[in-house]
Amino acid sequence: MVHEHKPKIKDDHLHGNSNGHYRKYSHREKEKGRLKFVIYITGITMIVEVIGGVISGSLALISDAGHMFTHAFALSISFVAIVLASKPADIQKTFGYYRIEIIAALFNSISLLFITCWIFYESYQRIIHPLPIKVTEMLIVSTAGLIVNIVSAIILVGVRKEDLNVRSAFIHMIGDTASSVGIILGAVIILYTGWTLIDPILSVLIGVVILIWAWNLARESLHILLEAVPRKVNVEKVKEEILKFEGVMEIADLHVWTITSNMYSLMAHIRVEDGRISERKILIEDINKMLDHKFDIVHTSLQLES
Repeated sequence: MVHEHKPKIKDDHLHGNSNGHYRKYSHREKEKGRLKFVIYITGITMIVEVIGGVISGSLALISDAGHMFTHAFALSISFVAIVLASKPADIQKTFGYYRIEIIAALFNSISLLFITCWIFYESYQRIIHPLPIKVTEMLIVSTAGLIVNIVSAIILVGVRKEDLNVRSAFIHMIGDTASSVGIILGAVIILYTGWTLIDPILSVLIGVVILIWAWNLARESLHILLEAVPRKVNVEKVKEEILKFEGVMEIADLHVWTITSNMYSLMAHIRVEDGRISERKILIEDINKMLDHKFDIVHTSLQLES
């Protein structure tokens, strides 16, 4: 596109919806409250599973306790990230501290990768050197863990869609729920068949599921940190919608990126027909309303050029 640099009318460089994200992201208080409660019950369950795993001799139960520890830690990271992200923007951090939430999500995904490596290693050792398992204790503790995980997942399900950081915590909880189901299944099989090898085998299967989720979470976090175009936004469609406005001739240097989950920013140079300042201000306002309504882009920087 031709990008002409002709004299511009004063105040052509107008910003729109600069405070829109404060309006749309006031629900963080609800997320903090839910995370705090889940952290408490997760920590208590982790301690119970460690004791139960040692008493019963179940590697799957101990693996789940270790996984539960990463959950408690991940939940704490998510909680701290939301607290820090709530800090207002300053002269050094003009976009605020929202990216801390994405960094927390990436950190949580990496912690999941490490815990799966530990599960794989311990499962390998148990396959080579099987140990006796106290099935009753294993079954009781794993059932209690399953109940806590289901409750925790239900608490977070209402807020996980809008926030990658909370979604990372939610994936931790779903992973541990799957672990508990697998452990209960293993306990039943051992109870009726005496086949203790099922315990490390189930641990490996649990680890594979967690690994897949962790990879997807890490990939999405990096996508945002690299300031790639949000997956929900089609750049060509954005251009088409802007060009529909009367007086808009060309669009150049269009950039769309994500600040934090579902908080999108846009910057563009727009070539327009000559007009009064008042007309240009109205055009900016109309474009901003369209971007917010159709693409959920709440922070824009639009520069009009003759």
